[in-house]
Amino acid sequence: MENEYKKVYFRYVLKRGSLHFNQFTSVDYDIIGLSYYPIWHGKSLTELKIKVQEISTLYNKSILIAETAYPFTLDWNDWTNNIVGQDSQLILPDYPATKDGQKKFIHDLKSIMQETENGIGFCYWGAELIAWKGNQSTTASPWENQALPVLSEFRNE
Repeated sequence: MENEYKKVYFRYVLKRGSLHFNQFTSVDYDIIGLSYYPIWHGKSLTELKIKVQEISTLYNKSILIAETAYPFTLDWNDWTNNIVGQDSQLILPDYPATKDGQKKFIHDLKSIMQETENGIGFCYWGAELIAWKGNQSTTASPWENQALPVLSEFRNE
């Protein structure tokens, strides 16, 4: 039901006569930015790929996954809570919360964007979704300045 609501809302916002339509049609924009977090937006990269391709075809605009994240651990390693901390929040068995699972998720997401006409890439955003044991912030920020194990997947090939 939740995913159906999101589909309907996106279509509604861009539908002629909707409350928001005139706000969007008068804006000259180059890029459509989408968020994709499996915990909130669905656990199927196949469905994501289909939707990104549909949006690309329908609007003929560049598309960017502007926010995404995936955990490499579910461990509670510091004194902050994990936003993602349960197996039920993962895409299993394809992408376990391991270094390899995170790397495969990012690799596959990168491939989707490379294969999508008008796809221009993705931005990794929610690194604070998990607890990371390492240097702790001393400035009241949850960002602990740690490179993710998946960093090698970000290189441009």
